[in-house]
Amino acid sequence: ATRAEPAGATVVVKRFPLGDDGRDGYVRERTGLTVLPATPELLAADDEHHLLVMEDLGEARTLADVLLD
Repeated sequence: ATRAEPAGATVVVKRFPLGDDGRDGYVRERTGLTVLPATPELLAADDEHHLLVMEDLGEARTLADVLLD
């Protein structure tokens, strides 16, 4: 994952490997970001290139934190 700062806002851009291995992780993460509470807002997704752009919550809990509770 990479942080970017477009127009003063910070977002996180996450890229998963292409192919079957990356697709599974991409689908899990995208689904989690859209259905679980207390996760970053999903701002954009590119299914072809396995890219997710989400809001940066700074030091807030991560999706992994929510799933492991």
